[in-house]
Amino acid sequence: LFVLVVLPPGERKSAVFKMATDPMFRFEKELRAGVLPERSRASQRVDVLRDALKKLKRDAAKATAVKRDELLRKIDQADKELADAEKAIPAIPRLFADDVTPERLVGLMAEQGGRIAVLSAEGDLFEIVAGRYSDGKPNMMAFLKAHAGDSITVDRVNRSAESVTAATLTLGLTIQPEVLRGLARKRGFRGQGLLARFAYALPVSPVGSRDVNPPSVPDLVQRAYVRGVELLLGLPEERDADGEIVSRHLRFKPASQALLQDFMARLEPRLGPDGDLVALRDWAGKLAGLVARLACLLAVADRVPSAEGGPGHDVSEHHVHRAIELGEYLLAHAIRAFNAMQLDPATEDARAVLRWLKKDGRRVVAKRDVYEGLRRRFPKARDLDPVLDLLEEHGFLIAQEMPKRRGPGRPASPQYAVNPHWHVRTNRTKGQ
Repeated sequence: LFVLVVLPPGERKSAVFKMATDPMFRFEKELRAGVLPERSRASQRVDVLRDALKKLKRDAAKATAVKRDELLRKIDQADKELADAEKAIPAIPRLFADDVTPERLVGLMAEQGGRIAVLSAEGDLFEIVAGRYSDGKPNMMAFLKAHAGDSITVDRVNRSAESVTAATLTLGLTIQPEVLRGLARKRGFRGQGLLARFAYALPVSPVGSRDVNPPSVPDLVQRAYVRGVELLLGLPEERDADGEIVSRHLRFKPASQALLQDFMARLEPRLGPDGDLVALRDWAGKLAGLVARLACLLAVADRVPSAEGGPGHDVSEHHVHRAIELGEYLLAHAIRAFNAMQLDPATEDARAVLRWLKKDGRRVVAKRDVYEGLRRRFPKARDLDPVLDLLEEHGFLIAQEMPKRRGPGRPASPQYAVNPHWHVRTNRTKGQ
C-alpha cells in the first residue's frame, strides 16, 4: 500500500505517527540484535579468506612457472570460497527506511528479500523522487515497479548490478497541505502514474475545537494494537531453493469474488467519458485493485491472532465488505486530494471566506467585516479583492449597489449579499 495522510501543522501528527510505528522500531531492533553475532562470525571468516587470497596472489607472482600453475588453481578455489562466504553474510535486518534515495531504496530491497517500507512523518521523499539529488530529473521507476510487484534491475557505472524479484514496497507518509498542492506540479508525478497509486486521507482538522485534556488511548487498545503488529511482523517467511522469499497466495471465495466484481461493475461506468470520475480516471481506475489489496490484508490480519495466518487462507465476503467501505472512504478523500492539487491560492482563500461566512451567518456582509474576521489571513484589505471577485463570479456573493457618497469622510465598505441558496444548502448539510 502507498498511503498519504494530509494534515496541516499543529495537528500532533508526529506524536501519533511515533505511537503507530514504535512497535516496528522495537521489532526491527530485536531482529538486528539477533543477527549481529552471526554477522560478526561471517564477516571474520570473510576477512580471513580475503587475507589468504591476497597471500596466494603474492606467492603466485613470485613463484616459478610450474609452481605458479598450482597456485593459480588454489587462487580460483579460494576466490569461489570467498564469494560464497561474502554471500553468506546476513544483511542487517531493515523493516523500513525514511530519508532514502531511489537508488538506495533498490539496494535496501535487494538486501531485504525484495520487501521494505518507507515510513515518514514528513514529505521530503517527494522532493528526493522529484530530483533533489539528480539535477531536477525525477526518478520514480523503483516506486512504480515496487507498487505493482514487478522485478527491478539497476545497472550503474563502477557498481555491481542490483536485482530485485517481485519488489514489494509499502509507503506510509504524512504531509502538510502545502506539500500536497505542489505534487501535481512536479514533473511526471501524475503523467507516469505515481499520484494514482496512493490511498489519500485528508482528515478534518480539529484544531480550534479540541479537548485540551483528552483521554488517553485505553491500555487495552494499545496492547492489542502492539500485539497485532508484532504477530504480523513475526509471520514466518517461506523461501524457494534459491533463497528467494515466496509470496503466499490468498483465495477469494466465490461469494467474495462476486462481491468484488459487483463493485467493479458499479465503478466502471463512472470512469467513462460521461462519468463523474472521468477527471480522476487514473486514480479511480486503480480503486478496484486497491480494494482487493485491502481485503487480502484484512484477511491476513484477522487470521494472525488465532494462529491461522498460514498460507492459502481465504478472503471472505466480510473482508470484501470492509474493504469496499474503506474504498468508498478513500475515493471521497482522493477527490478532495486531487482538487487540492489543482487549486490556486485564490481558490483556497475563497474557501476560507466561505467557511467564515458559514460561521458568521449573515445574509449581507461588508468587505470590511470579512477583513476584520480574517485579518490573520489577509494582511491588507485589498488582498480580499480577487477573492471576493472570484466568489461573485461563481455566484456565492452578489455585489450590492452602494449609495452615492455625499460629503467628506471615508467611503462605505462594499457590501455583498450572500447567495441564499448556498445558505440553505449549508444548513441542510449541517442538519445531516
